[in-house]
Amino acid sequence: MKRLIRPAALALALTLSLTAGARAFWPFSAAPTPTPAPVFAPAPAVSPSPRPTEESALLRVLLKSLGRPVALGLTLSGSYTVENDRGFRFARDAEVKVAIDGDDLLLNCGALTLNMGPSFTLTRHAVKDGADNGIRIHETGRETLYPGDLTLENEAGAIRATAALDIEDYLLGVVPYEMSDSFPIEALKAQAVAARTYAMSRKHPGRAYDVVDTTADQVFKGVNPKHENAALAVSETRGVVGRYRDQYATCYFTASNGGQTALPDQLWGGAGDYGWLTVRDDPYDLENPSSPVKSLTLPADPAKLGRDLRAKLRAGLTEQLSALGYSDEIGDIRLIALVSAEPTDPMFGPGNRMFRKIRVGMTVEGKLLYGPGPTPDARMQPLNRVETVGKTLYTELDFYKDLKPNYGLKISGSDCEIASVVKLVGDRAAREGEAPDAFRIESRRFGHGVGMSQRGAQQMAGAHGKKWQDILGFYYPGMTLVAEQYVRAPLTELEALSASLGKARPRPTPKPTPAPLPALKDGESYARVTLGSKGSTLNVRDQAATTGKLLGTLDNAQRVIVVEELPSGWARIQTAELSGYASMDYLTIE
Repeated sequence: MKRLIRPAALALALTLSLTAGARAFWPFSAAPTPTPAPVFAPAPAVSPSPRPTEESALLRVLLKSLGRPVALGLTLSGSYTVENDRGFRFARDAEVKVAIDGDDLLLNCGALTLNMGPSFTLTRHAVKDGADNGIRIHETGRETLYPGDLTLENEAGAIRATAALDIEDYLLGVVPYEMSDSFPIEALKAQAVAARTYAMSRKHPGRAYDVVDTTADQVFKGVNPKHENAALAVSETRGVVGRYRDQYATCYFTASNGGQTALPDQLWGGAGDYGWLTVRDDPYDLENPSSPVKSLTLPADPAKLGRDLRAKLRAGLTEQLSALGYSDEIGDIRLIALVSAEPTDPMFGPGNRMFRKIRVGMTVEGKLLYGPGPTPDARMQPLNRVETVGKTLYTELDFYKDLKPNYGLKISGSDCEIASVVKLVGDRAAREGEAPDAFRIESRRFGHGVGMSQRGAQQMAGAHGKKWQDILGFYYPGMTLVAEQYVRAPLTELEALSASLGKARPRPTPKPTPAPLPALKDGESYARVTLGSKGSTLNVRDQAATTGKLLGTLDNAQRVIVVEELPSGWARIQTAELSGYASMDYLTIE
């Protein structure tokens, strides 16, 4: 995601109509009547000033992608304190570690380790030079910046991290990961508005966070200054959100809808007023060559089919053949040719393209068991004659339960793919390396299909020159766009903080708790410092002699690692923060 370049606050009342330009075509053997090319309304006028609101711009993001870590490494690339405590501030680019210790959290910075209790917050402050001002989290494996406060909590023996940041900064870490930074700028702008609207619709003061940083809400991976296009898209749509009946319209979006949009209740059940959405054919997603497609070819010659598919097609004919007087034994059935294939049984009624079945028509040869006698009055006579059945017979293959999992047609985890059939004839068959008159079953839709298709938006902007307002109008036809000005509390400069320690005062006051010791290596052993009184300390020096430089001290009963015992009566020792030499007279090997 990118840094904001310049705010272009837009107040838009958008009349949303159908899209234009692309040919509406469906690759079905029996395609529906083509829909006339839709026409766009003119782009709405831009208002010079946003609408003020009383709503905060702050968004709380649970960093669920971290899993359940027991330790985190952080680089504080900015101006930070512990909970606005001027006496508990960090130098820029300070490296700190946070680790679980029982029910508490330990904070390690340099040679100091402090018990912070069950939770604490790293609070961000203002910087004057425009430099980076955020936190880098080592466990993400990325150098991206989390520009906000970071609250860390001990939750049942694992660290729960929640970032609190401005909605516009949040979008800088969403847009280039939900939609590639290389996409056309108008598509990125549409993505920025959809993501902003979705995030604001999820704000909930009664919860500890508003959104998570995974696909359960929206992918958020921190800010990378290389994502300049996404940053421009966020900047030039600053504050713009979609509303429906004076509420935020939940702007769902999907990677590819496969050529038709879906409604939430179709995918997730339940009922609701989704008036800003619609089910509509999407020629833009369909024509985008990057929209995922998986296929299975059924040759017209059954001998070229796989044995298992041949067996399933034959098994689906037994009852029909028996009713016509033919043997229903699988061995007596021979497939001569596949003559048709079409998707049937739409999951949500006519017009819906989530088809449950693929109906295959075949010319079949069977054993006729009975036939009419020599005269009209004679009874049916046993024949046992092999002959071609005089009508096309049909078998229905289950798309979701059989073809999808067993024949490479799976794209999405849930059963929401769109099925279609293309008959490959003439030059097209030769061009695609298929036998003439083959039928290709195609599976589309990557994601749930609700709301904006990112591949459709890419095609609308790139191939058809549509603006971001047009894209949003196509995918959210009942939505109105407005630019809103949210409440933002300015960051406090460190110099403006009170000199008192404030909330953090009780935390550093107790004696620092030693960090957990690393695991033993070969030849090492654990030991305890054994002194005459609890208040005594053991000196650690840079060489095995009392003349050595004092590096630090160890408390009575403190646990250490003895790396090596020396003949002189000294030992080379190590803790999480300190390594040097101490007298073995005051160490007891465990």
